[in-house]
Amino acid sequence: MMWKVGMDWSVLDTLRLRATRSRDKISDAITTVSGSTAAFQTACYQSGDSSPYCALQKRPNGYGDKSAANAVTSWVNRSVNIAEVETFGLGVRSLF
Repeated sequence: MMWKVGMDWSVLDTLRLRATRSRDKISDAITTVSGSTAAFQTACYQSGDSSPYCALQKRPNGYGDKSAANAVTSWVNRSVNIAEVETFGLGVRSLF
């Protein structure tokens, strides 16, 4: 679903004001999640290593081992259907 409403007002011959308001909604939005992203790493650690984001990090001894010997050996990127993305916008512009 998407809509946009606008107004254009000529205040003077040399001054025009324009305003727009919009809403965009996308269903079945696909995005990429990366294990190297700090937010996904934090979600994994705060979950006690039970978050699905933990699978985006490859470690020799699993996720629970916090020792230096268990440092991340690789990061995984995955495409994920996040179901829906919705944005709202407001724009104001003066032209002279």
